[in-house]
Amino acid sequence: MTNIDIVRSLDRLRNDSLYVHNDELPGASFYSDRLKGRKVYLVETLAVINALVERGTMMLFGGHGGGKTTLAKYLGQIFCHLTKDKIEDCILRGHPQLTEEKILGSLDFAQITNNKPLNKYGKIDVVWNSFVDSKWKIIDEINRLSRCS
Repeated sequence: MTNIDIVRSLDRLRNDSLYVHNDELPGASFYSDRLKGRKVYLVETLAVINALVERGTMMLFGGHGGGKTTLAKYLGQIFCHLTKDKIEDCILRGHPQLTEEKILGSLDFAQITNNKPLNKYGKIDVVWNSFVDSKWKIIDEINRLSRCS
């Protein structure tokens, strides 16, 4: 994927009104002749730079409906070549009852109910959540997670 492809993808996102932050990055401009006239937007630029950094972490915050989750999903599709369904699998949605066990995985319910044989060691397998193994992780509504005392 080229830089032009990334910018075009972000423009599609913006033109479809899925992302509404329009603050420009002061003094920034594109070097490419094909992008000379395009504005450089602050949040999407920082998000793209962060996505390019190995082990990058970013927190987007703001009011309801600003496009934070949509931007994170779209960037995951662009940079990790994930489908919309795969992106949904790597979202951890915050709520007060979310525990470490629910984040990581669960026991194989089919084995618990005797609808599937136990593993070769006679134990129940752990079914890991897609969030654990995904290269792209989104924690949505982090403000709704319970606080540790």
